[in-house]
Amino acid sequence: MRYQLQFEYNDTARTSAAAMSGPYRITTAWDTMQVQLECCGALGPQDYMHSSWYNHTPASTGTFVPLSCCLLLSDDPKRLLAVDGDICQSEALILRGQTDQPITQVHAKGCHRVISDVFADYFSAAMTSLAATILLQVSRHSFQA
Repeated sequence: MRYQLQFEYNDTARTSAAAMSGPYRITTAWDTMQVQLECCGALGPQDYMHSSWYNHTPASTGTFVPLSCCLLLSDDPKRLLAVDGDICQSEALILRGQTDQPITQVHAKGCHRVISDVFADYFSAAMTSLAATILLQVSRHSFQA
């Protein structure tokens, strides 16, 4: 799943960059996911280093990741206002070097990890519920016998 997500991410980043003059549906979808899940890229901010999104961003802007990867003032993906955009971009650049610097303004986790953690939590809860139901059924059956 991890590699599929990364492949889909790279493919959609290429597609959305090729359609820069058209609607940004794919970018909006990624922004929404990154804002709501507080994640960045498929595996982390470093995913943007070789993306078409990054290649179409003017170098003079100092923008290494989209604002949806940053700590935001609001959770509205249509109004991306970073708490501190400069620090966010600096931290994204630091993360590319995989240093142990404290990261406070950019989401360091990739969306794959966050989604996997959510599924693991739900799966664990479902298995616990199933085990409890089976135990209740077995104990009720034993008690009635």
